[in-house]
Amino acid sequence: MMRRTRGPLECADWSEAPPSLMEPLYRTEVDRWATALDWDASQDWREVERGRRLGTVSGLIVTNQIGVVVGWTYYLVHDRALQVGSIVSSSEECTELLLDVMFEDPRLRDVSTVTLFVFTTAPGLGPLARRRGLVVNRYWYLVRALSGGTHAEPPRSARPWMREDAAATVRVAGPDGSSTVVPLERIDGSTFAATLPADQAGTYALGAVVSDGTDTVWSGVGLTTRSYPAEYAPRPVGRDELTRLAEVTGGRVDPGASELFSSLGTKAGERRYDLEYDEQRHDRHR
Repeated sequence: MMRRTRGPLECADWSEAPPSLMEPLYRTEVDRWATALDWDASQDWREVERGRRLGTVSGLIVTNQIGVVVGWTYYLVHDRALQVGSIVSSSEECTELLLDVMFEDPRLRDVSTVTLFVFTTAPGLGPLARRRGLVVNRYWYLVRALSGGTHAEPPRSARPWMREDAAATVRVAGPDGSSTVVPLERIDGSTFAATLPADQAGTYALGAVVSDGTDTVWSGVGLTTRSYPAEYAPRPVGRDELTRLAEVTGGRVDPGASELFSSLGTKAGERRYDLEYDEQRHDRHR
């Protein structure tokens, strides 16, 4: 278990943290995303907690001298790529401690790329990441204030906007850093859908956009995780496969009891005991 102390701060692996400690940390992030971006990320954090309990998602927690959590992060390694999902920190010292301990993780020895796509206010994260040789780009989101005092009448030739005018696409970023844009098919008046292969284990980031051909009328993001590779998926095994396996290994398929248990070399008993059970007396007799 990784553990590092620096001044009043202590950084430890989050694997032994109880769910009662993690729940308010997730709730704070859900509220922050909903307030600042109008995004419901509650399901994403449930998937993160599931990965934490299964041990497929790594993470760190920083506490101060009285045991209060002042910073935390989670990440995973897949196909020689480090994927950092979140960094929450209350000070630059806490941010630096999180990065130092994370990059000392033995599982990062063979990592060749680092992906850090986070909505964070961690102090000093940009300069500290650059100091480690990482390229940091900042994404800007545009906000336009709507004036309530103006109202424009539409041209008489204009028809009302209809749901059929909307089209939707989703951009999917895979665990290996690849990205693709897929058009979504309209299922009903308010639903678009598409089926995509998820061949790699790891976290997939999705960003969907619905537009009317000119303006964006809705957008949203989400995360989904495939915890295990495809070869671990359960599937029925046919008798032919079992027979071939038995032939190769010298085994048998559905052997009888007489084949499994031989009486050779055993001594026959000399006496026999009959056991009975009296339900009225609740007693056993020989």
